[in-house]
Amino acid sequence: MKDAPAILGRQQTLEKCMAALAAGGGVLVTGPAGIGKSALLDAIGSACAAAGQLVLRSASSAAESWLPYLGLYDLFSDAVAARPEVVPYHLRPAFDGVLLRSVPDGAATDQLAIRVAVVEALRALSAERPVLLILDDVNCLDSATAEVLAFAVRRRQGSRVRVLAAERLSEGQEPTWWGLLPEDAVEIALGNLPGPVVSELLRTRLGLRPTDKLSQRIRDASGGNPFYALELGRSALRSGTVVHAGDPLLVPERLRGLLADRLHALPKAAREALLVIATAARPPRELLAGHEWGLSQALASGIIVSGRDLEPRFAHPLMREIVYADADVEARRACHAKLARAHDDPLERARHHALATAEATEELAAELEEAARIAVHRGAPGTAAELFRMAAERTPTEGGGGDSGAARASGASGAAAGVADGMSEVKPDEAGGGSRAGGVGDVVSAPAGSDVSAGSGASGVSSASGVSSASASPDASSVPAARAAGRLLEAARAAFDAGLPRQAREAAESVASGPDPASRVGARLLLVELDDDIAAQAVLLEAAEADAAGSPELRARVSLQRADHAYRSGNIDAALEALRRAEEYALATGDRNLRAESIAMRVPAEIQADPERAIESLEQAEALGAGRDLTLPSIAVRKALIIWFLRRGDVADALATAARLRADVERAGRLRDLGDVLHLVASVNERAGLCRQAHEAASLGSRLRAETGSSSVQALILAAAGELNGGTAEAAADVAQRAIEAGTVSGDSEYTGYAHAFLGRAELLLDRTSQAAHHLARGRTLMRNVGMVDPATFLVDADLAESLARCGSFTAADRILDEAQEMARRLERDVVRLGLTRARLLRHGLAGDAREAADRLRDALPAEHPYPLEIALAVVTLGERPRRARRRAAARAAWESAATAYAAAGCGPWLRFVQGRLERLDSPAEPLSATERQIVELVRSGATNRQIAAALQVSVKAVEGNLTRLFRRFGVSSRAELAGAEPARAERTERV
Repeated sequence: MKDAPAILGRQQTLEKCMAALAAGGGVLVTGPAGIGKSALLDAIGSACAAAGQLVLRSASSAAESWLPYLGLYDLFSDAVAARPEVVPYHLRPAFDGVLLRSVPDGAATDQLAIRVAVVEALRALSAERPVLLILDDVNCLDSATAEVLAFAVRRRQGSRVRVLAAERLSEGQEPTWWGLLPEDAVEIALGNLPGPVVSELLRTRLGLRPTDKLSQRIRDASGGNPFYALELGRSALRSGTVVHAGDPLLVPERLRGLLADRLHALPKAAREALLVIATAARPPRELLAGHEWGLSQALASGIIVSGRDLEPRFAHPLMREIVYADADVEARRACHAKLARAHDDPLERARHHALATAEATEELAAELEEAARIAVHRGAPGTAAELFRMAAERTPTEGGGGDSGAARASGASGAAAGVADGMSEVKPDEAGGGSRAGGVGDVVSAPAGSDVSAGSGASGVSSASGVSSASASPDASSVPAARAAGRLLEAARAAFDAGLPRQAREAAESVASGPDPASRVGARLLLVELDDDIAAQAVLLEAAEADAAGSPELRARVSLQRADHAYRSGNIDAALEALRRAEEYALATGDRNLRAESIAMRVPAEIQADPERAIESLEQAEALGAGRDLTLPSIAVRKALIIWFLRRGDVADALATAARLRADVERAGRLRDLGDVLHLVASVNERAGLCRQAHEAASLGSRLRAETGSSSVQALILAAAGELNGGTAEAAADVAQRAIEAGTVSGDSEYTGYAHAFLGRAELLLDRTSQAAHHLARGRTLMRNVGMVDPATFLVDADLAESLARCGSFTAADRILDEAQEMARRLERDVVRLGLTRARLLRHGLAGDAREAADRLRDALPAEHPYPLEIALAVVTLGERPRRARRRAAARAAWESAATAYAAAGCGPWLRFVQGRLERLDSPAEPLSATERQIVELVRSGATNRQIAAALQVSVKAVEGNLTRLFRRFGVSSRAELAGAEPARAERTERV
């Protein structure tokens, strides 16, 4: 492919991108602003289109990122207009609304319908020809589109749909948008261009000769950034200024000025049109009427380019920012006022109304608040956070309302003023969802099996949710301040749900230092969710308790959070007492959500203490939340129900319920909650023997937890679970060790226990038995300290007993098995009995008759099991007994059967473990079985295969199979070599 000026110096990079896409994967191009990402995407898109592929492109910008589904409009508006049949008929109304092909009716957007519509459209389009999705400036993609695309990419079929994205990264930053690309996607980072390439770029684009002094100075000053170089060159040529040696070229400081100078050269008519384009993501066409000549001047200067449907857009996002910043305040407000009148969508209308005036009025604040609630209903909590913040800023703090001094001075008013600057960077496109709270601390396991746990049966229902600022009944003079604080707290919660921890923390800290006690409680409880440190959480809870005095609702929420904190600290008595108080307060309030939340938090504990009561509590909690929107209490109840199903062995019900919950949380845009739900999804899939799905869910959940501000130990726990399901034992051990360190520092006993247990599993797979026994025992102790005594919670007992037995600690192994069997009998946990039987018989085989133990284990194997891989693990243990008895054929049959099961499940770590066992059977270091020893002796005596078969009373085929394995073991290729060259080696091996 011939170099084009736009990709000068990027030929190898271009070829690498094309090769990665041709392989059926995806490519994420990263680099700083101006480095040439868009130009590279243009070149790749043109090449793919020329090859007959369908190229769908989205070009996002920060100014547009708050608008839901703008990215979907960019990608699909033309394709669906040309081929409406690619979207199934029943999904078209929802998708038409997103693409603005129908008039919005104000109804809630059907999030699932949109996601499925995109999946079906891509399948239909890719059935005819390959489809390439190009996502330029993906870091500015609106959150609603990002969620839909992540959903669709996970469900892409084959390699006919590929993704090419560009993410702007500053030096030292890591990519954060992998969720929008296929799992096998590669990152290609663009660095600065070498000096000679920059010089050539200036020559081909601007006619500057590389030997010119000006060209050399620009090349050096640009630092290899092609955008900076070209802008500096254009400005220098336009001005005709002679640059002398020693004159500074301060690129970072002067680049904006150079661009502004370029813009100022345009006539006034052009600048007016550019301001409309800069102010609105997609300005209504009527607002550009009469500006055709000015737009043509801007187009000719290269400031704007003509997009799809001849829509004008800026050639670079920086120009948009300059145009908007350089306009005076009144011009910007007038432009926003026009847009507010022109837009029907309540979100856009409210935002433009706010930006059209500096007044702080209750009418405007209420409009923004209502728009924020619509954004929440549409599954865009990031947008909601921005609108709630604006509502707080525009809430008057004086009785008369009007234009307060604070609002005029800082764009904020009242309680919101303290964080106006910090929250101004909230980016609605960084959407996420839900809090850890509401999550029940459920941990995924290795294929040997752990379900989800619930802390001591309960950890994690959020009490940060739903605190009303009106609960403390402030007097009339404090109502405006309380209202402003309440709206800012809503902004913090929405940012928290959207996975924007920094913005959530800034707003919550401002509210926590404000005058309204009720809002302070909510803010402090949210800060508890945002803090890893158990000790720091305790201080926040003490302050929240003091502010909650006199309000049963607030005291209920503080008590709920205290119960969670106590569980994770290992203080079970304090947790139960806090939970008892929470239920009393919740009952006194009559709040259905509070009661459901309280019940949901105690259900996991009841599952392992009083199973019959647990199901009654679940039914009661479900009834309290029936017919309501998705809330943290309803999420917690459904999680508890999944745990109930899983521990009873009702895996099909657990899978179905987990899948529905995941879909609902995704549809609501609650990425914070999604991290916790994916934890459960991974657990359920692992227990169901679906390790590929478990690995996918755990890996995504780990990334979400890390990106949305969850504690580091929680993110690491899920990463370890993913490695144990579909990665490597070595990687799992490394991640689990880091999780132990993080959990120890934070004081989180619950998750530190999980980390030890995972590390023990990894050590088992690495054949480090004593280390495995140590970590499994430590994990079991920590989990029991937080009340987790149900043997079906985390399948640690059988693995620990096996490890102890292999280390010769038979008495300790017997104690572990006796305790687990008694608890399994009391709780009717039939699902754990096979594992306990397997461990018991291995212990007997090591201490007594191995053949009898193997026969008993073989007889105990069921045809089916709720946790299919429990059978595979028992078969692995079964193979140990005949190997030790030198019955290698039986061992081989057992391990080949287990390998088949692990391969079908997609469980790489256990598959490699079993394959290693099979390889050892063919190792010269492995003792010869009695049959193999006889075959070697008969071969040495000159017997034929038929004579050997007759002597041993086996088939000739069996003899041939044994000889093949013997040849491989001893590195020979004939009977003569086996008989003559290796007899001494065979005898030495036999003695070993």
